[in-house]
Amino acid sequence: MKSQVNIWCWPTGSGEVYGYRMDKNMPANVRAGVTPMLQADHNIGEWNSYKITVIGEHLTVQLNGKTVIKNAWLPDLPAEGPIGLQHHGAKREGEWVSPPALVQFKNIYIEELPDLVSDMTSHPNSSGWEDLIAEDLSNIVAPEGVWTYDDGILTASEDQAIWSRKGYHNYILDLEFKTAEGTNSGIILHCTDMDDWIPNSLEVQIADDYAEQWSNSPKTWQCGAIFGRLAASQRAVKKPGEWNRCSIVCQGRMVHVMLNGAWVTHMNMDKWINAKVNPDGSEIPAWLSKPAATLQSHGHVGLQGKHAGAPIYFRNVKIKSL
Repeated sequence: MKSQVNIWCWPTGSGEVYGYRMDKNMPANVRAGVTPMLQADHNIGEWNSYKITVIGEHLTVQLNGKTVIKNAWLPDLPAEGPIGLQHHGAKREGEWVSPPALVQFKNIYIEELPDLVSDMTSHPNSSGWEDLIAEDLSNIVAPEGVWTYDDGILTASEDQAIWSRKGYHNYILDLEFKTAEGTNSGIILHCTDMDDWIPNSLEVQIADDYAEQWSNSPKTWQCGAIFGRLAASQRAVKKPGEWNRCSIVCQGRMVHVMLNGAWVTHMNMDKWINAKVNPDGSEIPAWLSKPAATLQSHGHVGLQGKHAGAPIYFRNVKIKSL
């Protein structure tokens, strides 16, 4: 009953998840997220239309064509269970003993969504997908003369990022990358400020973990990690000079990273409510000055250039909107 999408004639409007909003043990971002952004109810006596979407522990509610709850995090929401409809009212010996109100339902439909991550046991066939970066560099934002595409391989001569011209929300990104000795680069997600991208995005770290400099660095600085925030579950990067395959699923507030056939990272952005300390207690670099829970889950996709003095190479950079 805690995860009940409410229907009521309150000023806050229908769609509120009262059980989470009123739980003072919940983080502030959870309680705020389950409060309707606007009131979209029709007048009493008129029909209303709900579209309720649940993906993992996240909830989106559309009421009468307007989004009132968007990607709200419901911690510990069961992965499955029955769905119920409530009438909040009862009579005892012919008299109402709780608020009397008529409620009626019709046209109740359900569709199960595919479990993208569980069903994705290997890298996808992305050959027919959209090119994130065209070979003539016509669809990107980048500094002049830094990035080049030669024989299908993309590389940079300086530590400058290259960006998709348009923003993306809910997508799978699939690419190959090759490191050199000492490489430190990254794949940038959900960027809302290309001029000041470091605190305004997430970065999937690319690094030569065989180099002493990076093998001795914090785990959140190593390949496959969400840089500074969440370490990869295992080392999966290949040695310098070999091509690696990386697939990233961005769905709502979740980011999943597959590296060379292994899922190495699963991040729920909403758990990162502190700008200084990760949920596991590890330190966040000072330059990541905004908690991930406050970042947008959409934006430009970027690739970091020749950082730390070592080159990085990309090819077959493909994207598919979900």
